[in-house]
Amino acid sequence: MRNKGYYGALLACLGLLIVGAGASIYSIQKHSNTPKPQQVLPNNQEQEQVPSATVSFQTTPSLEEAMAERENLSQDTAQPPAPETKKSNETTEEKKATEQQAQPTFSEEADTAQTAFFHSDPLFQAPIEGDIVMDYSVDHAIYDVTLEQYRTNDCISISAEKGQKVKSAEDGTVSDVYIDEERGKTIVIQHNNGWTTTYSQLDDDTKVKKGDKVKKGQEIGTVGSPTKYGTLLGTHLDFAVIKDGLYVDPKSAIAE
Repeated sequence: MRNKGYYGALLACLGLLIVGAGASIYSIQKHSNTPKPQQVLPNNQEQEQVPSATVSFQTTPSLEEAMAERENLSQDTAQPPAPETKKSNETTEEKKATEQQAQPTFSEEADTAQTAFFHSDPLFQAPIEGDIVMDYSVDHAIYDVTLEQYRTNDCISISAEKGQKVKSAEDGTVSDVYIDEERGKTIVIQHNNGWTTTYSQLDDDTKVKKGDKVKKGQEIGTVGSPTKYGTLLGTHLDFAVIKDGLYVDPKSAIAE
């Protein structure tokens, strides 16, 4: 009888445990299935919708239309020259031309002096006999074999033997005797009417001095050794002719 009561109490406890476990499981399932609250908007408000982007395509013009549009654009942008600017440019060009005519170049000035000389009989004689080894040229550069470069030359270089006599080209007065680094011993003779002659590459022992009066054909010195600036020309005389301060071609001033 006592054992039956014990087992009855045990069964009652197990029943309570089973009922409690079932209640817990039910509560958990109910909580997980509860729907989330939703936001409720008032009746007078509508949810905003983001408008979708719209892509438009332009029709490509035909070749004829594109060419016509380009031609119209060129005509619109082209501007005729302003009359005032053209007039100003013409005035400037005329002014430049006038200035150029008023200021002759050095070679033109030399030509003018030579032209004036041609109207009268030549006065000068050759100061020495020999071949020209470097010619006169003031309007353009010529090749210098010694310096190995092109340069202008205001005299003529006449080949000669060392010690060969040098004579005055015309009556005159010795205005200077000096030694030049490039042309060596030099004699300058002043003649009438603005004419001057120079004789260079001479021997140091000259026959005249500054202030002496000389006659045409009179010996004034002899050919010396060339300076380092003319060694490849050999022994020679540098002869220059000047008219009113301008160098002229000596060949044109010497009587034939």
